[in-house]
Parts: sequence; structure tokens; C-alpha cells
Amino acid sequence: MTKTCTAAIALLILCSTSNAFAAIILGVVGDSLSDEYAEETYDYAQNWVQQLAAAGVADLGPTAAGQPGGTWGDSRRTGYEHNWARAGAVTADLQRGGQVAGLTATTTAKGITHVVAAIGANDFFPYPMGSWSSYEAFYNSWSSLDDPFTQQMISDNMAVADWAAQMAIDNNPNDGRFVLANIPDYGMAPFTWGYAGYDNGEQRELVTTVIKEVNRQIAELADTHHVPLVDLFSFSKAVFGENTDPRAMDPTVALQLGGVDIFVHQIDTPTNTNPQAGFVDDGIHPHTTVQGVMANLFVEAFNLGYGESTPLFTEEQILTHAGLDHLYGGSDTLFGQLAAESYADFIILPSSDPTSYLTWNNQGGAGNSNWATPANWAPAQTPDENAETTIANGDTVRVDSPGQAAKSVALESGTLHVASGGELAVAEDVGIQSDGTLQVDVGATTSLLEVTGALDLSAVGNALLLRWQPDGPGSEFGGDYVVVTYGSLDGAFGNVGGGSDPYSIPEAYIADVEYEEDNQITVSLHSLLAGDADLDGDVDFGDYMILEAAFGGAGQFTDGDFDLDGDVDFGDYMILEAAFGESVPVASAAAIPEPGTLAMLLGSALVGLVVLGRRRRKTA
Repeated sequence: MTKTCTAAIALLILCSTSNAFAAIILGVVGDSLSDEYAEETYDYAQNWVQQLAAAGVADLGPTAAGQPGGTWGDSRRTGYEHNWARAGAVTADLQRGGQVAGLTATTTAKGITHVVAAIGANDFFPYPMGSWSSYEAFYNSWSSLDDPFTQQMISDNMAVADWAAQMAIDNNPNDGRFVLANIPDYGMAPFTWGYAGYDNGEQRELVTTVIKEVNRQIAELADTHHVPLVDLFSFSKAVFGENTDPRAMDPTVALQLGGVDIFVHQIDTPTNTNPQAGFVDDGIHPHTTVQGVMANLFVEAFNLGYGESTPLFTEEQILTHAGLDHLYGGSDTLFGQLAAESYADFIILPSSDPTSYLTWNNQGGAGNSNWATPANWAPAQTPDENAETTIANGDTVRVDSPGQAAKSVALESGTLHVASGGELAVAEDVGIQSDGTLQVDVGATTSLLEVTGALDLSAVGNALLLRWQPDGPGSEFGGDYVVVTYGSLDGAFGNVGGGSDPYSIPEAYIADVEYEEDNQITVSLHSLLAGDADLDGDVDFGDYMILEAAFGGAGQFTDGDFDLDGDVDFGDYMILEAAFGESVPVASAAAIPEPGTLAMLLGSALVGLVVLGRRRRKTA
């Protein structure tokens, strides 16, 4: 009865707040810190996920109550659909346990916009003395930070965390926003220094030293991915104290939350007779009040990192969740006791604004590859001179107007197509990896990529594709075209020319590529063979067959409209006849027919075209 009433009161108090904003659609991966307490024997308490969901601050989907067997049928149990956190999980379980894969597979369909990853504490779980664990190894100096085993463990965990972060970011097209948390220190939990027997503060500090190094690398990882980091480690130290602090195991030590004493080193009983304890009855999981404060940390990370304004819980609201609202003292009191002024002191923002780090996800609709369409980017906004952009997953991004900009471009496995009349100005650097392709249109209005900083072409196998963009009679083709300018250059394109577009310019037409003169890349093209409909570098019977198929109708150059007047007619045939057998200098002479064969072919072709033209005009 008490729990039911408490939840009802909490919802009544929060209804005015929850109706004032749109709930974030939240997905979670992690361990028992985030897995719903409702799944455990200490179900009298609520963790941060439950409190946000119950208050309407976050939408985590339905529970599994309506599913066959009352479960989701995978690593999740019966809790919220979007919560993949699982009690007992270690960092490796993000990958091998299917947490990240499961979450990202449903992100689009479920409309998930926000993701929290909070895991790693169980990598240092303090099993009781005598049951070997990494915690015991460091506590007893059997292992140290400098050991190859330790370094490999950290390296492996960072690789999984990096994979998880990238997966969550890349697979969230819904204006996706990601928050990472570092590892809190189990050394401060009553379970550790009580039941498990690790009661020497100086030896516990040996474990803390390793955790600090892991957290340092997690901070670097968060900065690399341009995402906010919740500093649970510093928060746990601020609330529970240091290993060597004599008060760290004193059950009388309290922090006041809303004027109510929360005895941070006490544990509750299995029947919830001590809701003011800092821990539930297992002595290792924070109680409802501490978890409510943690809920604010995650919300504040989204607010500060992404410019949101989701309201935080008041301390009265957190007390209400714990059934302690009748003790509320009338004002918030927590930060008057901590060496911090606000929740913001426990949020580490990346060195560059995460809203300026954009990844291409091509959500603008089928065939829409336009750079200037905000919906094509995550978060959904058009890049500008402050935006670091990444193009991957084989996507093609088209810049087709001047004035487009970016701070940097990482072209990993996609194509950047600077189309006719388009210009892209990059304030800093451009890197084109081995699967990356730059495509540039040339013609009367040649497009241009302007790189103020470094252009990195050192990766093996990247490509420069060129596309001719005819613009009417006399359209320019041949000569020198500046396609890229740069501040500094490393390497050269591994492949130049080719492509599947009908107007792609093959290698045969490329006379030279100059990289180092005047800090620009200049492509020199042989003059166009006017009858070369298939743009393969020679005029042969294949070009005649193309013209024949389109004769008497509308068309373009690649249909045989060699004079670019909009139709394929006898004038085009005369152009092909004059050029028949010609090839650009690098083409093979073996492709040129003997004079007698040429005359015979064109003579019979002329008769066929005249008849064909008459028939087409008659039916028209």
C-alpha cells in the first residue's frame, strides 16, 4: 500500500511539470545501476530510470507485461522496452550481450532520440575476499596499473566502449543525442568495506587508481565522439567520501536532501524500514534518494550538451519518490554541503560543442543527397563553418550550390559530390580515407572544394571522380580545371576517373593531374570527341548504336545529341561520321576500323538512319 500511494503522490506532484515539456524518448545500455530495481528483491526502491519514466520526463516504452510470457525474449527481463541495461553486465556485454545491437536495431522504429550508456563498475566488482576478482587483485597488489594484463584489460574495454558509442551515434537518425557515464567507485559501498572484507582504505585506493586511469580514457573517448560525460566517479566521491577518510564508513554521516538527513553509509532493511539510508539492503546499490540525484545528472548532461531545457527534479520531488516528502524541510539543501555548486560540476562537456559534430544519415527521403537538407544530418541541422562532419556508410552527399561550409570533413566510406555550380568551403581539414571518394563536376561552371587547412589524401585507394556537366551548345570540355584548393597537402588520389554515371569522365580523357602548383589540384582533360556518346575515349560503332536507338527523338549528349540542341537528328549523325574512328591519345589504335570497313559501315548506317527517321516522324 505504501509503495502504491507513494508512486501516486509522485505523479500528482510532477504532473504539472511533465505536461510542460515533451518527454525525451530514451534508450539505455548499462548494468544494475540502470536496470530497473523492480526486477530485484529491493523493489521497494526506484532507480534513476524508473523515476524519470514514472514522472513522464523520459519515455522508455512499455514494460513487457503485454508480451508473450511477460518478457521481451532476449537479454532484457520485464522492464521498459528501451532499457537494455542488465544487472551484472560488464563492459564487454555491450557487445557480446547484445545490448547495443538490440537498442540500435529498434532506434529508428521506436523513435528513440536520447541514449545513455553507463557501464563498467562491474569490471571492478568487489567479490568477497577469497573469490578472485580484478578488485581483489588490485587491492592485494597482485596486479597494478603498469601490468601488461591491466593495460590489455583497459585497452579491450575501451575498444568495446568506443564501438558502442559509435554504434549508438551512427544508428540514431532521429536527431540522436548520446550521453556517456564513467565508472563510479565500489570502494565506498558498505558491501565492499563490510561484507566483502575490503576494509583497508589505503588498499582500496590502489583499486581507485586503476579506475581513475580507465575514467581518464573514457573522458578522452567522450571527447573524441563529441558527447557529454556524466562524471559518476566524482559524484560518488562527493557524496560518499574518499577511501582514506575516517568518515567513509561512519553510519552517522548524513547529507541533507531538502533538509532531510540521508545517511549515506547506512543500508536499508529488506522491508524498507530505513528509507533514509544511502543504500538498499544489499549494501551496494544506491537507494532511491541518491538515484534521484543521479537522474538529474543524466538530464543535465543532455541539457548542457545539446542545449535542451528539460526540468530537473526538485529535492522535494526526489523525497516524494522515496516516500519521505512528509519530512521535506522547505528548500533544496544538497549543494550547500558538497564541494560543487550545481549538477553542472559533474558534467564534462567535449572540447567542441556536440551540436557542431554532424554525421550524415541521409534521412531526407529517397534519392535526396543534398548537403543543405537539415534532415540529412544528425543532429538535424545544415553544416556551417563550425560543424565537424563525417560521411560514411557508402552514402553520397551532394553540394549543388555555392556558400556551403563546414569546419572539417571526414570522408570515410562515402562520396562527397561537389556538383555543377556548387562550392564547399572547409574552414579546417578534409581527410579522405581509403573508401572515400570526391566527385567533382567540370564544365563551364566547374565546382570547387576549398580546404583552408590540411587535405589528407594519404590513405591508399581513395578516388577522384570527374563528371562532365554539359550546359548547351558549345559546352566546355577539355583543358584545365581547378577542382580543389588547400592549405597543405599530404598524398595524392589513388584513383582518378571512372564512375557509373553516364557523364562520368573516364581515365582515357584525363591528360594530367597537377597537385602542388599554387596550392590547388588541377585536372587537365583532352578535348572531347564530339561523337563519343558513351564517353569511353573513342568514337566507334558502339556510339553509332546509341545514336541509332535515339534517332528522331529528344535526347542529350549521351543519347547522341552531339550538338546539344535537344534532339538526335541528321546533324548529329554528320558529327559522328566526321569523328568516326578517332580516339583520345591514350586510346588503343586497334579500335580504329580500316578505311574500307569504315565507309561500308557508315554508308549502310546512313540509309538505316534516314529510313528510321522517316518512320519516327511518320508515327509522330
